[in-house]
This record gives sequence, structure tokens and C-alpha cells, in this order.
Amino acid sequence: MPIIEAAHRKLPVIARDIPVFREVGGEHVFYFSGLEPGPLAKAVLDWLPLNKEGRAPSSAGMSWVNWKQSAQDLLDVILNDRWYRQWMPDGAYRFHEKNLATKVGKRTWRGIESTGRKGFLLFGPYVALAAGDYRVTVRGALGDNGAADARLEVVLNKGKDILAQTPLTKSDVDGYLASLTISLEAPCTDLETRIWTEEHCEVAVSVVEIRPFQTLETEGGVETEPEPRQAAPSLKAEVI
Repeated sequence: MPIIEAAHRKLPVIARDIPVFREVGGEHVFYFSGLEPGPLAKAVLDWLPLNKEGRAPSSAGMSWVNWKQSAQDLLDVILNDRWYRQWMPDGAYRFHEKNLATKVGKRTWRGIESTGRKGFLLFGPYVALAAGDYRVTVRGALGDNGAADARLEVVLNKGKDILAQTPLTKSDVDGYLASLTISLEAPCTDLETRIWTEEHCEVAVSVVEIRPFQTLETEGGVETEPEPRQAAPSLKAEVI
């Protein structure tokens, strides 16, 4: 809306380079990347001489739809099944920073991020699950110091019973930092995931996922679900 309102008044626009702004602004907007004050300040300094010379993008000519047209487009999608994407429940629980607690971390746009203090980077929530096998995965990214000595634990009874634990590793192409399988012989009401970090760790966790885990019977024996692929982005990777 701010981009459209600026264009309606023929004002120049400087916007962060994300898909939705590109979709609305197209070639009529001056874009920059980053989430901190520095990149925005640099963008303004770069834009000023371009504007003075008449070479900065102009919002004139930007097209947009009014509320009536937008509502009609939405009705067309719903009534005529012209969906952009479809989502079906997959039985997985996914927890983000709002669902998780932290003792030594801070909440950022990346999720829960380490702060150079020793302790539990995150813990919780307390999930009720039926008996069975589950795969627990953690997604996020690492900084230059990596995840040395950081570990994922899955526990019951307020941490008294440790079901499984594994060290965090360099994130793979899907952003996995850790993955392990647990087996519940009986239903539980307080399954908890915890990540412990040391002072020198540099970790950001975006999602904790718990999903039913299945093994597939094959002619040669038992085939398990594949582990996440290995290879990796860093904490400094641009996120849009």
C-alpha cells in the first residue's frame, strides 16, 4: 500500500528488494537489500545523485488495481479454483520463536539467535504426542564461529528423562542444523526440545519440527526416510 500511495502522488520510492515489492513496483522503484540502517542509508546516498541527474526510477506510470478490482480478483481465485498454491496438512508440528522460550538467546528476524552466553538457547514447547516414532529436526543457520559444542536434546518429565540428543552441525541446503529420531513407547504430555549452546557458539534457530516418522519395508530389509542433504548457507546469507 505505501508504494501504491506514493505512486498515486507521483513521489519517488525507495524500497527493500523483496518479491512483493518487485511485483508491485517493477522498474518504477529504487531497490536496496538488507535489514539494518546501514544499507538503507547507503541506498539514499546512492539515490540522491541519480535523482539530481534525472536517472532515478520514477513512480509515474506504475499500474495498480483499486479495491473493487482487487476484490473481484480474489473472488475469481476462490470461485474458479485459480489457486497460486495448495496446502495439505502433513501431520507435522512446527514451532517458531513465538512458541519457544529462551534463557540466553535473543529474538530476531532470523528466529532465536545466540548471544555469546552459555545455556539453553531455546526450550519447549511441551507437546502431547501419541505413542510412536517421530523425527525431530531443527532449521536455522550458523555464523563464523559455528555450532561447536551446541547440541539438540529431546526430553520428557521437565528434562529428567533424555530420549535422544545430537550435536548441531553445519546447516544443509534445506537449512537443517540437526535431525534425530525418537520412539515413544507410551503417549506423553510434555515432550520438550532444547538446544544448549556454549559461549563461543554462533547459532540462529528458525524452526523446530516434529513429524511422524515412518519406516518402509523393502525386499532387502527396512528402509528409513532419507536424512537431510549436507551442504550449507551461513548465518550471513541474505533472507528476503
